[in-house]
Amino acid sequence: MSKRSRRTAQSAIRSGKPVLSAPPAPASAETAPHARLPQQRAWWIIAAALVVGTVTLVAGAYTLKTRATAGRDLERRCREFMALKNGGGPAADDLLTPAPAEPADVVSEQEAERLDAQFILHTNYEVADVRPEPDDPTRCVLVCKGNCCSRPLSVRTAGGVDHYQRLLSNPDIVVELKDGKLDGVRAMMRQEP
Repeated sequence: MSKRSRRTAQSAIRSGKPVLSAPPAPASAETAPHARLPQQRAWWIIAAALVVGTVTLVAGAYTLKTRATAGRDLERRCREFMALKNGGGPAADDLLTPAPAEPADVVSEQEAERLDAQFILHTNYEVADVRPEPDDPTRCVLVCKGNCCSRPLSVRTAGGVDHYQRLLSNPDIVVELKDGKLDGVRAMMRQEP
């Protein structure tokens, strides 16, 4: 009820006259702000969903582009390493991360796998091919020819501590880029593509 209607009704009551009033008219969507609230919420939800969807698509595209670029850079570096390594020059070692020091303590199986790859990466062999690793586009596989050996390691396993030294014939060495240099991840027996 408006102020004017209220005043009129109050003055009529004071004067003793009967007050006749019509039931209030239903509020239109334009005059009742609470009636527009569900409609406004729906628009806000739709706008928020569009923003989140757009951000997700842009981030996904950027990630794919970054991974593809990293994969191309890695493959190019691996092919450069292959040419230098097969040429017999010492410049190939400049493309590798430094060889790790032999661990004095017992290492985990995961750490032993990485150390094996890095030790083998610094031995003598010939790189026959370079191919991307199918499971991870940020890694490549160096397909090698030759007999390679790691260094002796003490490895903690579920059954205790094992002492071993890996010897591989014609290994595949999985590498990734670390600060622009090739870093060994895993050395394994030849895997056919």
